[in-house]
Amino acid sequence: MEKKENHRTIIIVIAVVSFLLVSAIIFGVIAVILSSDISIPTTKSVSKSGEIATIYIDGFLSSQGSEAGFGTSYHPSAEDIAGYIKDAGDDPNIVALIIEIDSPGGEVYAGSLIGDALAEVNKTKVALIKSVGASGGYWIALHTDYIVAHRYSITGSVGVISSYPEFDAFLEQFNISYNRIVSGEFKDIGDPFVNFSAEKRTVIEGIINSIQADFVDLVVQHRGLTKKQLDVVTTGRYFLGSEALQLNLIDELGGEEEARDYIITTLNLTNPKYVEYKKTVSFFDMLNGEISKSAFSVGEGISSGVLRSATQNKLVIR
Repeated sequence: MEKKENHRTIIIVIAVVSFLLVSAIIFGVIAVILSSDISIPTTKSVSKSGEIATIYIDGFLSSQGSEAGFGTSYHPSAEDIAGYIKDAGDDPNIVALIIEIDSPGGEVYAGSLIGDALAEVNKTKVALIKSVGASGGYWIALHTDYIVAHRYSITGSVGVISSYPEFDAFLEQFNISYNRIVSGEFKDIGDPFVNFSAEKRTVIEGIINSIQADFVDLVVQHRGLTKKQLDVVTTGRYFLGSEALQLNLIDELGGEEEARDYIITTLNLTNPKYVEYKKTVSFFDMLNGEISKSAFSVGEGISSGVLRSATQNKLVIR
């Protein structure tokens, strides 16, 4: 009887000791977990947010832009737009850019400056062609990752033009002389009062063909057209958005909603915010614009203004 009691006592002691050891191990493991940096995964969804910036390119592309006046709109210069693009690219809160284009083109320098600024931005970029995105406007669109255009927009027009007025025959008809002193054979190219010779035409055509070659290279590089498509596009004609889609000049027909959807899907955004880069024009800005226009009229007059514009011809992508 006594042996049975001793045996039972031993079993109870072993059970108690085992329980205490297991408890100690469990509490030790819990203590290690609580004191360490081990994170426990969670199934809670994380909202990915970011800002989408819209930058507007409207009207003729110019290195100078135009001031706002009463009844006239402010148009930023190419430098202003390039600055907006750089600021958006440097802002860590902005994850993508929408370049809203409504432009028939303009100065080669202006389009190139804006395109180069876009090329420097390492973020998702979408071009949104509204009414017109031709020539210089399309040149800029080529520097984005995705092009959306309205089905009735004017798109394409891959070409360069340079035009010069000629008044030399008019002067000769009325026996009016025009004296000039020129230091080089081609220094007076573009002078409206001098005959536009075949040699001068060859010089200008060489410049235009060089820029056209760069334009075509951009199309080939960014759009991957077939030879048949390229032959159609390089005629310089413009296309409706629906035609441009068939020629692979754009990626999708649509508007702002489609441009935003592409960014949201590509970046997997669940909580995007939208910001705009544009100048807010105040009453004093408009007043200053009117004063500037009046000062030009009084200070230079009509004739000097005509002469100035005639001798400052610019190559135009349109």
